[in-house]
Amino acid sequence: MFKVRKYRDEDFSSIQSIVTAATKELRLVYAPKDQCRINTNENLKPLKYVAINSDGLLVGVAEYIQTSNIFYVQGIAVRSSSRQAGVARDLLSYISAVASREQVVTIEIKTIEETGNCKIFERLGFVASSRMQSERFIGKQGQPVTEVIMNRGVS
Repeated sequence: MFKVRKYRDEDFSSIQSIVTAATKELRLVYAPKDQCRINTNENLKPLKYVAINSDGLLVGVAEYIQTSNIFYVQGIAVRSSSRQAGVARDLLSYISAVASREQVVTIEIKTIEETGNCKIFERLGFVASSRMQSERFIGKQGQPVTEVIMNRGVS
């Protein structure tokens, strides 16, 4: 189990390193279309939580925004050496607890099917609610990719 807490300014460089490495891996599969703006929720302030291991090392980060009835997780990244150890599970459980206190009943996340991340999110209790050809992203070879919206109830 990992300690989860709110982001602090001193976390910036560790988070940047984790997100940069995770993004580099994803870019082997897909990339944003040049003309497309990725952040569609510019008016909402994202909240960030980090996961810390028993040695005090920051090993993961999750960022979400809250709308009236949904917590939308717009990013989650885990240090490669800490994957499959429960970091994402603990981050999402913490966010779920926050959502419950706020009386929000759904957590939503979007992913690109071709990354294989749908299976990870399914193991974490998410269910695909829609699949569509992405208008925002393309495959590494310029081919279409599938954007999947996944939801889970707040426990």
